Amino acid sequence: MADRPAYSVRVRALIIRDGMVLVFEQVDGGSAREGRDLAGLPPGGKKWYLLPGGEQKPGETLPETVARECMEELGCRIVVGELAFVRDYLAKNHELAHEGNIHEVEMTFLVKLVEEPDMKRATRPDRPDSAPCWLPVSGLSGVELYPKGMRESIRLIAEGKPHPLYLGEIN
Repeated sequence: MADRPAYSVRVRALIIRDGMVLVFEQVDGGSAREGRDLAGLPPGGKKWYLLPGGEQKPGETLPETVARECMEELGCRIVVGELAFVRDYLAKNHELAHEGNIHEVEMTFLVKLVEEPDMKRATRPDRPDSAPCWLPVSGLSGVELYPKGMRESIRLIAEGKPHPLYLGEIN
């Protein structure tokens, strides 16, 4: 990605409801919305998940960025709550090292839905092969949710327990 900035501030929306977390399902080698094999994946496809979110634009506050990203990706209005956790991402230390000298600071906020997600209202879905879905918080250790280092913090938050604010440089 030649147009990806070397340094960026990104946000994510952590939406937890009834023991479930709202994520985007991604499938490598096919679409999350296309036909699937008996295991639920296109041939050769690998399923993985991300929290909704994206890059902050100049002039936006962090809560404005979270709200915009949720409208773009989920097609819904939200209420932005408190900061849940922060992480650094240095591409050179991870599987995307081929992307060069990328450094992202990502802030994840607790979010409440004002209305249900509606992909027909989504103004800019990230990828045509992604689909929002709910995963049980109790089962996150068994799925490819990125960054992997946040799964324990999500569990602690869902249980109302103390958790670290800064997760470190993780993927």
